[in-house]
Amino acid sequence: MKKIFCPYIVILCLLFLSFTAVSQINFSSSNLTNFTIANPTTLQFGPDGRLYVAQQDGTIKVFTIQKNGSNNYTVISTETILLIKLIPNHYDDGTLKPFNSQTNKRQVTGLYVTGTASNPVIYVCSADSDMGGGTNGDKNLCTNSGIISKLTWNGMQWQKIDLVRGIPRSEENHAPNGIQVDETNQILYLAVGGLTNAGSPSKLFAYISEYVLSAAVLSINLQAIEAMPVKDASGAHPYKYDIPTLDDPTRSNNPDGSDINDPFGGNDGLNMGKIVADGPVQVFIPGLRNAYDMALTKTPGRAGRLYLIDNGANPNWGGFPENEGPAGTATNNYVPGEPGSLSPAGGNGVVNNLDGLHKIELTNYIPGSYYGGHPCPLRANPAGAGLYTHSGTLETGTGVWRTSTTDPQYPLPADWPPVPPNMGSALKVGE
Repeated sequence: MKKIFCPYIVILCLLFLSFTAVSQINFSSSNLTNFTIANPTTLQFGPDGRLYVAQQDGTIKVFTIQKNGSNNYTVISTETILLIKLIPNHYDDGTLKPFNSQTNKRQVTGLYVTGTASNPVIYVCSADSDMGGGTNGDKNLCTNSGIISKLTWNGMQWQKIDLVRGIPRSEENHAPNGIQVDETNQILYLAVGGLTNAGSPSKLFAYISEYVLSAAVLSINLQAIEAMPVKDASGAHPYKYDIPTLDDPTRSNNPDGSDINDPFGGNDGLNMGKIVADGPVQVFIPGLRNAYDMALTKTPGRAGRLYLIDNGANPNWGGFPENEGPAGTATNNYVPGEPGSLSPAGGNGVVNNLDGLHKIELTNYIPGSYYGGHPCPLRANPAGAGLYTHSGTLETGTGVWRTSTTDPQYPLPADWPPVPPNMGSALKVGE
């Protein structure tokens, strides 16, 4: 819960200015007329001077704006881009959902525009638009549905290629969010929402556990991904890179050893994406519950700072992980009563509603060294966290804490854990 669907980047910019200004700056507002928009979530002016705005349903609208006078602006033309909205969705076993081009939606909360005035480029993150959790229950949405897409204007039309597929997305509405690109080093930073309220499985978040690539800012090596061959080049949705997933014990394998329908269908974590040593997708800033948007500074003297807004946990929506603390022994086991959700959990008290503005100094930053405070047991305790899975209704279904790859009834994937053993210590900081 607690995602704010609005042009939050404007708020972030105002906060940033208030921190850096020497003297007080007064802002005034003006109206923009002659346009329609539904649930805008992110926006940015492009190199062509037009305003790019993403709607929550995946539609992107591009406005050409004319200034008529002081505080008087009008949209004189609108371009509508549907390439993201028409990406198909899947269930959590990876199978395709029925597709209807008129009703299909993709949840979009992150957009970054670059390129040139004649050839703009849009990076967009999207995910399944269904929202479970709360009173909606388990919607069986694909928890590996996050995709980073690149849209390029070639002078005649927009062309789409999906750069990265299989990014985590919560059973609730937390998803891949804000995007920033370090164009000098060709690194894309992506804020990925947490799958839980405060780190532990809970009823109102459909009992899901944190995935190893959730609740964090990820760094994505664009240079490495762009160098990869295009897959399904003649299809409707060509792509570059699928995040490797665990070997789901409930799913048959392809000849190459991957699971059928990969990378889609996180299957409550049994098919979650893995951290690959030296891979193009890495955890950069762990411990962020639901970071919505980011700003990467480019001003001389202040360049190399990343500011981001994070949404705090909600009372009564889920508590802290079992054994959470500095010893690094947290687990994904479900704890009845959900301690920390409404009642105090040891020395941790009760989760609260506080949001936070974080500043990361990127110069000499060591990936994983800053911890935002939201636990992820798999990063803290890869060998011992286990995985909690739940089937059936939230009220009467069956929940199981899986702890062994050889359990005859409820095994973990054979390649568990989804973290290389030699990377465990580097990701345990603060978790």
